[in-house]
Amino acid sequence: MGPTNFAEVIRTAKNYVVANQRNARMYNILLILTDGLIHDMADTINEIADIADSNLPLSIVIVGVGNEDFGSMVKLDGDEVAIRAGCKDIVQFVKFQEVVKRSVPAQLSANLSAIILEEIPNALVKCFMQKEMFP
Repeated sequence: MGPTNFAEVIRTAKNYVVANQRNARMYNILLILTDGLIHDMADTINEIADIADSNLPLSIVIVGVGNEDFGSMVKLDGDEVAIRAGCKDIVQFVKFQEVVKRSVPAQLSANLSAIILEEIPNALVKCFMQKEMFP
């Protein structure tokens, strides 16, 4: 397996959002599935901070699959400590195996969806309120 790099895909999503801002009421979600360590952490943090600082209508959801070390993803999530001082949290990290362990099979899909989308409504409202657009 090669290295896991996020910065380029995040940059591509950011460029898409910037190019499509004419649809002022559109909110975007980038979903990333990963199996472990991230190899371009500094560049990834810079891209995420740029999106947050620019108040772009974009949230990033990262789903960790497998039993690897997801410490880097927890840092990107920013729930405990902001990835950069003053940077708003636009990333949601979910460890798939934890959702599986806590769910009965019939509710797995619903539980996974709820956890993945948990932070999106607040992020959307904050983004549009900062733009003085009321969703």
